[in-house]
Amino acid sequence: MNPRRPTSPRREPTDAPPSPLTGASAALDWAVSHSAVDEVFSRVQAKLSRRRRQRLALATGVLGVVGLGFFWSQPQIADSERETLAFVAVPTRSDAPREQVLSDGTVVELRRGARLGVNFTETTRRVTLEQGEAHFQVAKNPQRPFVVSAGGVDIRAVGTAFAVQLGAQAVDVIVTEGHVAVEKTTEEGETSTTSPQAYASVAAGHRVTVELARPPAPVPVVELSPAEVATQLAWRVPRLELAATSLEQALVLFNRYTSVQLRLAEPELGKLELSGFIRADNADALLRLLRAEFGIEADHQGNEIVLRRGR
Repeated sequence: MNPRRPTSPRREPTDAPPSPLTGASAALDWAVSHSAVDEVFSRVQAKLSRRRRQRLALATGVLGVVGLGFFWSQPQIADSERETLAFVAVPTRSDAPREQVLSDGTVVELRRGARLGVNFTETTRRVTLEQGEAHFQVAKNPQRPFVVSAGGVDIRAVGTAFAVQLGAQAVDVIVTEGHVAVEKTTEEGETSTTSPQAYASVAAGHRVTVELARPPAPVPVVELSPAEVATQLAWRVPRLELAATSLEQALVLFNRYTSVQLRLAEPELGKLELSGFIRADNADALLRLLRAEFGIEADHQGNEIVLRRGR
């Protein structure tokens, strides 16, 4: 008699999802056959979101222990103005203004939500701030004055830099370079430089606010400290998200927004990795972090800061 061949245990059907060891294809087939595709994708998305939050908490927690002011320390920006941040290995700019270069070379930085209209002629360069706030770095051309119109108020310049904010009840002007004339716009769209139509002459480091309902008459000009100017125009400087970002990559963006240039004395230092949030112009916080975490010293040499290993 032939010995009885052993039989394999009978497999019973099951509604349980397959083990991950069976492979992605089997898992997907199970999801389709059980009409559970949406549920599977929802669970995967939730798991990925939890992982991102855990990584963010870990990165920010480390910097929080250091306590060096590495995080955003300027006035808070409304949630509606914040951009979603992604965990990436390169510096990510958040809340950065939109930059527009006009045909004459003038550089305009538009805060989120701002709208601009441009009408250049042979004699005048006129733009209209229809909404929001913008900063203008005006290309010099004495033969063609540059005029920003906002809510019936004209800001006239030749070659200078200033910010204009159009609010519901007033126009706010902050001059960061040179000087401008703030005037009342006439019905014909032209401006007059006679004193009855002039609001103020504003120099760099000063601010003027003109109420939209105010008749043409001189208004007070307020002097601002450099720190106050920086605070008022903080929207121009983006935050950087650093997520396992090399120091070399981070310095590329820092050098765009700091008044001094940061340079590495040793190329190997550029491989150090940083994680967290910081203003792109907050070089002091970066230097404190590098010294505390990596023992890196900063040598100030004129308009440069040279980073080297501590002796």
